[in-house]
Amino acid sequence: MNQPAFPHRLPLPTGLPVGPVNVYLFTEPEPVLVDTGLRSEESLAALRAGLAEHGLTLSDLARVIISHPHIDHFGLAGAIAARSRATIHILEMSLPWLTDYPRLWRQRVAYYRDHLFPRLGLPPDIRDPILIYYTEIESRCDSVSPERIVPFRAEDHLSMGGAAWRVLHTPGHTNTLTCFHQPQTRQFLSTDMLLPI
Repeated sequence: MNQPAFPHRLPLPTGLPVGPVNVYLFTEPEPVLVDTGLRSEESLAALRAGLAEHGLTLSDLARVIISHPHIDHFGLAGAIAARSRATIHILEMSLPWLTDYPRLWRQRVAYYRDHLFPRLGLPPDIRDPILIYYTEIESRCDSVSPERIVPFRAEDHLSMGGAAWRVLHTPGHTNTLTCFHQPQTRQFLSTDMLLPI
């Protein structure tokens, strides 16, 4: 029996203050990508270059696993779906963010503008740059057609690298964050659950 494969880490630029985001590539037995980076020419070029180092292109991807619906983790999902036959997998409760991202993001920004920020008493010199930044974020993601999406649930097992990885729902960074654990190889893909301080 073959040993499960270890994923390859591909750092992608975000152009955001958080710096690069890590996505993970399993090459065997089929190409599977965990997270995508955000939608930008720089991120797409870096992803293509990372895939090419392993003899792959976007069209070779069989599946894309999304850990959580933040733009640096799923922003390129629509572009990948348009350039491949890959199915896009995400926690069931996150699915609306993939299919209707612009509307949901505008609702969130409106909530911040009309309710949260006034309650916090933020002055215009602090509030306005935040709202401009949030408005610009909307362009960093494309929606994905529902028929390309395969939802999963907490405690499901996803096949990656020839092994079964257990889906762990770990709310905190976001209420829909998922991590992935492979006990045989003692691997844990923490995505944004563990971040440097």
